[in-house]
Amino acid sequence: MPWTAFFMFFNRTCTRLVVFFLVIL
Repeated sequence: MPWTAFFMFFNRTCTRLVVFFLVIL
């Protein structure tokens, strides 16, 4: 598993979590 793909997936998940928290607040 390439590091770039893992980093992109992790970054996308973090961004989704941040947006989720912003929507809740």
